[in-house]
Amino acid sequence: MTPSLRARSCLVQYKNCRLLRNHQLVWDDLWVRDGRIEDPRKLFWEERVASDVQVDCGGCIVSPGFIDTQINVVLEWIFRQK
Repeated sequence: MTPSLRARSCLVQYKNCRLLRNHQLVWDDLWVRDGRIEDPRKLFWEERVASDVQVDCGGCIVSPGFIDTQINVVLEWIFRQK
């Protein structure tokens, strides 16, 4: 497929969120393009692009793959007791 016919990718900036880095929660923006996390320095200095969409996370923790382990551990303990 030629570049002119390829669908335009969408760059999303998640603002006002907390990210886990080096075992610490830090306040930062998370940039995602087509489901992949992007390096904001590269976007700014090399590509010189702005986000297509901005999402205000309201201070929530943004992290892939978290499972509610508290509930899972409790349920497992309950089932083992029976």
